Amino acid sequence: MTTLKIIGKWTILIWLNAAFSFFIAYTSKFDSLPEVLGLVCGVFTFVGLYSYLDFSLLKQNKQSLRNWLLIGVLIKAVTQFLPAIQIITGMIAVSCVDAIFDHLPKLDSHSSDGLSSLSRNDSFIATYLATVIDGILLSLIVGVFVLIIKLIATIVIPYLKTSQKIETNS
Repeated sequence: MTTLKIIGKWTILIWLNAAFSFFIAYTSKFDSLPEVLGLVCGVFTFVGLYSYLDFSLLKQNKQSLRNWLLIGVLIKAVTQFLPAIQIITGMIAVSCVDAIFDHLPKLDSHSSDGLSSLSRNDSFIATYLATVIDGILLSLIVGVFVLIIKLIATIVIPYLKTSQKIETNS
C-alpha cells in the first residue's frame, strides 16, 4: 500500500469518526473561523498520527496490529451512536484547556520581546488543543475497548471452547 493510499484511508476514516464531535463542537460554540480552523487542524493531526502509525506497522510487517488499529477506528465509529462518550470527553478536553490557560503566565503584549498574552481569546490554539486532547481521550477509550475485544477473542473464547470439549468428552 502506498503512502498516499494510507494517508487517504486515514483521512476518510478519521474524518468520518470526527463528524459527530465536529458537529457538536460547531453547533455549540466553536463556530468562528479560528475555532473551525482549530478543529480542522486538530482532526488532521490525528490523520497524520494514524497514517504514520499505519505506515510504520506496514514497514515492520505487523499486519495483525494494523488490523487491530483499523478495528479500533471502526469501534470509534460505533461510539458516535453513544453521544455521552463524545460529550464527556469533549467537556474534559475543554476543562483541561481552561486549566492550562489559567496557569499560563500572563505576558505583556507590549513587551520588547514581542510575546503576547495567550488567553482564551486565542481561540485557534485553545480549540486545537481541546480537539487534540479530546482525540487522545477517545483514542484511549477505544484502546480499552480493543483490548477487551482482543482479550475475549484470544483468551475467553478459546477457553470456553476448550471447556466445552472437556465436558463433551467426559
